[in-house]
Amino acid sequence: MAKKITSEEFATEREAQLADEIARLNSQLDAAKANGGKLLDEIPGEYRIEGFETPDGKVLSGSVKFKPGKKHIVAFGARVSTEAMLKVANGEPLTLEESAKNPALVKAGRAAVEAKLQKWILNGANLFNFTA
Repeated sequence: MAKKITSEEFATEREAQLADEIARLNSQLDAAKANGGKLLDEIPGEYRIEGFETPDGKVLSGSVKFKPGKKHIVAFGARVSTEAMLKVANGEPLTLEESAKNPALVKAGRAAVEAKLQKWILNGANLFNFTA
């Protein structure tokens, strides 16, 4: 049998839940302000680059992340998940569900995915946020 709670206990528990929700929403709003007012999801994962020379002669070292909201991209002739692409490039295994949704990444393999990311980075594609 479920434990009965008083209205005061319920109110206290509900206030705590609402405070957590308000903090989460405020965090999303802060992120939206940083993205020019757009509320976009962060893409998990990053890709490290070391000593890459761009066509204009700059040497890049650091990490790149896909820009917020960039959940999918066309690569290897198919629409693929950017999160899965970063996993493959970093040598992390994909789940069965990710593999099923991104067969082009599975077929291409790590070397090809890394080469594609490096090409985009070196050519200055507007897909990434770079951190030195």
